[in-house]
Amino acid sequence: MDIKEAINLLHQSIDYEMQKEKIINDCNCCGTEPFVALLVNKILKGLSNGDEELCNNIGTYFEDLEENGAEYLKENYKMVYDIDHAGKCTIYYYTNDLSFKTTKEVEEYLKTQG
Repeated sequence: MDIKEAINLLHQSIDYEMQKEKIINDCNCCGTEPFVALLVNKILKGLSNGDEELCNNIGTYFEDLEENGAEYLKENYKMVYDIDHAGKCTIYYYTNDLSFKTTKEVEEYLKTQG
C-alpha cells in the first residue's frame, strides 16, 4: 500500500465516523489521543500485517496521515474551538447539517442528545 491509498482510506474512515457521530472532539493540544490519531493508528495496525513496506515506514506514514487527516477535517467539516486560561484547547468538528458558534453550544447540544 502506498501513501495515496492510505490517505484515501483515512478520508473514507473520517467520513464514515462523521456520518455516524455527527460531532467529533479532536484536540491536538491535550494529553488524550485525538480522533485523527486514533483512526490513523487503527488503519496502520490493520494494514501493517504482512505489508513489509508499511511496517518499515510506519512512523513516516503516521505523521503524514495525521497531518493530512487534520487538514481534511478542516476543509470538509465545520469547526469551533476554545482555549481556556490554562492553554487547554477544545476542538469540535461537526457535519454541515449542524451549526454552532461556540464549544459551549456544542456541549449543551451533546447533553440533550443523551
